[in-house]
Amino acid sequence: MSAAVLLAIAVALVLLNHPARQLEAELAAWAAAHTFADGAATGFSSGSPMFAFGVDGEWRALRITTECAISFVIAPFLVMFAAFTLVQRFRLLRIAIAVSVSVILFVLLNQIRFLVIAIAFADGGHKGYSIAHSLVGSIIMFVGIAAIVVMSLFIVAGRRRRRVVRQRRH
Repeated sequence: MSAAVLLAIAVALVLLNHPARQLEAELAAWAAAHTFADGAATGFSSGSPMFAFGVDGEWRALRITTECAISFVIAPFLVMFAAFTLVQRFRLLRIAIAVSVSVILFVLLNQIRFLVIAIAFADGGHKGYSIAHSLVGSIIMFVGIAAIVVMSLFIVAGRRRRRVVRQRRH
């Protein structure tokens, strides 16, 4: 049952990635407005959700394309953990905790990437955007995804409790 739920969520994330990207755009606009931007808004550009931000009276916008969506990172992660639910060695509570914490961290990771790209775009124009989007953004995601996966595996595996056998002295 748990595996089916995780698989269903993974499929839904892929099929409903447009609303998920809209939510990501809303979060990015909120984060931009509360960090570096004078203001922020959301909308659509060429059918894709986007967020716009203003710095010193100049507004720029970033589209959240399918390739940028965190749902396509989370979906295979959920499939992996669906398989873990079928292994009796792993406790469902630990899997649920690992999945919950990891999904939140994945979303935060992508929001950090969006902020880095937006700040670079605001400061360096298209050249800043290009460097932040391709190189810096890829490094952020690679390191972040690896760290989150390792952390989640530690949560699921947990500590093995060793039984201490006391010997009696005669």
